[in-house]
Amino acid sequence: MLKSLFPAQKSSLQLQQDCAINNLGLSRFTLTISQKLGTSIATNFFNARANDGSATAQTPYTPGHRPGNYQFTNLTQITVVQPSWGDVTPFAITSVASVAPPPLWGPGTPYPTEAAYLASPQYLSDLDFVKRNGCNDCGQTQDELDLAAFWADTNGNANFGSTGTPPGHWVDIMDTVATNAGLSLLQTARLGAMVGAALADAGIVAWWVKNDSDFWRPDTAIHFTGLGGGGDPTWEPLWPDPPFQSYISGHSTFSMAAATMLMNFFGSDDVSFCANADPNAHDADDNPFAETRCFTNFPDAALEAGDSRILGGIHFPLDNVQGAATGEKIARQVTSNAFGSVPKPLGRR
Repeated sequence: MLKSLFPAQKSSLQLQQDCAINNLGLSRFTLTISQKLGTSIATNFFNARANDGSATAQTPYTPGHRPGNYQFTNLTQITVVQPSWGDVTPFAITSVASVAPPPLWGPGTPYPTEAAYLASPQYLSDLDFVKRNGCNDCGQTQDELDLAAFWADTNGNANFGSTGTPPGHWVDIMDTVATNAGLSLLQTARLGAMVGAALADAGIVAWWVKNDSDFWRPDTAIHFTGLGGGGDPTWEPLWPDPPFQSYISGHSTFSMAAATMLMNFFGSDDVSFCANADPNAHDADDNPFAETRCFTNFPDAALEAGDSRILGGIHFPLDNVQGAATGEKIARQVTSNAFGSVPKPLGRR
């Protein structure tokens, strides 16, 4: 599957594959049969997703001009990342609409128009909170700075506030928890499938909501002097904005989807674990950053991941609240639709 997805890395992946298989000490007959089975599974799955919409998701994008509309947040930005990713075929949820959060304004909300939402106590309170707590000189505590860097997943580049990497961080957490629990090979594979499907659908749903709402980032709002603005053109966030819209938070959606799926698998949220920062991570000042953070349950880690983006100045609180609620709904539907009942795993230490 990796060789199909990343053909430029085919040689390196082939070497790793050959090394891993040679270490198994299998007979030629068993090796041949097993490799054919594995190849057929990967090929069939890859072909089934060939026309899922992901290859054409980088569609044209033009920002709007009304207050509240998303605006580019740096001089080099010319588009947003994969604006049509929300149209990708889901992996396990019934539909995006079945798990999507409520819109910020419009039918079914207290606010008939975007202008009404921008004048609402809810929005103005969120705006003020980020303005006071998410700037690059807001006096965040050392722990707040550490958790913001820990969940930023910058992969060595603090000049880009990456949001593409929370899934990888949660796969790493999943690996740690699986090892700590002494899961068997089959149990680990099942857990990986469950978490992977939830993360994949979380990305699809979050991107659909982002591009449907097309809502501005806090620093755009705080710089603005008109309706819904903070009137402070000098304000800067602790972390650079990712190049896409604010509502809902991808971090919160990904993180709570993974956390809920882990709870579904283990049948409990009473699982302690520790996780490491990306080995190439940097802090907001572009200094190398190494951190281990420990948690007593999965939801606490997911909520901290969401909070990190508010402290970084790049999300409103409601982005995280609705992102977390959406991630939980995604995970529960993925479990119900694709994995049935989830018994507690055997052989836990």
